Amino acid sequence: MGVYTSLQKSAIRLIAKYGMTVTFQDPTAGAPTVPIEEWKPTANSIVSTNVKMAFLPEETINFYTQFRSLIAKEDYQVGYEYALLGNNNFEPRLDMVVLKAGVPSRVKYVLNYAPAGDTVLYVVGLKI
Repeated sequence: MGVYTSLQKSAIRLIAKYGMTVTFQDPTAGAPTVPIEEWKPTANSIVSTNVKMAFLPEETINFYTQFRSLIAKEDYQVGYEYALLGNNNFEPRLDMVVLKAGVPSRVKYVLNYAPAGDTVLYVVGLKI
């Protein structure tokens, strides 16, 4: 058991209480039917995983939003939101799509809060 086990359990408990169930769709490229013909893969398959996430508007992330806005010279607060995901043996990636109440959103960034290597929480930025 890690040092941050109680934090992990608290994050999962609070997200389960205040969050909502969403579906992560993981597109997996199809394998070629003939191994030497790698340019002819089969159709992509989509693996769906249901998880609980707590959603917040992007402006509440403060420092990170301000930093990105300065770098990109854009207003990232419009059309974006972020969600908190507890460490429940699922790792989000940038190529995934999130279905929230049937509406797809692209994953724009994933922040892994992992002090001493123990993942406590993921912050997932979404383009609505």
